[in-house]
Amino acid sequence: MPIVAFFGAIFSRIGQLILVKWITGALKTVAIYTALLAAIAVAVFALVNFANNLILDYVNNMSPIYQSMVLGIAAFLPPNMPYLVSAIISYYVFSATTHLIVEVAKMKAEWAEKALGSFKA
Repeated sequence: MPIVAFFGAIFSRIGQLILVKWITGALKTVAIYTALLAAIAVAVFALVNFANNLILDYVNNMSPIYQSMVLGIAAFLPPNMPYLVSAIISYYVFSATTHLIVEVAKMKAEWAEKALGSFKA
């Protein structure tokens, strides 16, 4: 019976080690993609705010008649428009980046498979 307990403990430890390695890898991947999303969102938000400031400066330099025409159209836009635009653009850029990463990984796997095929006996 001590042999069964010994092997049970060994298999339990090996299973725990594999589980910890898998969880650590998954958490590392989640952390990398979260950091990627945050970097993309910050860059897009800075770009949208820059464009918003340019548009505001342009509108403020217009004559009062043109300002009233533009502001009549702009009144229909929600006040949190830069945040909404930033979120939408960030989502699309992050999605495209993620798909690009997956396609590069597939391409590298195909290259490795082709390279391995040339070394077969």
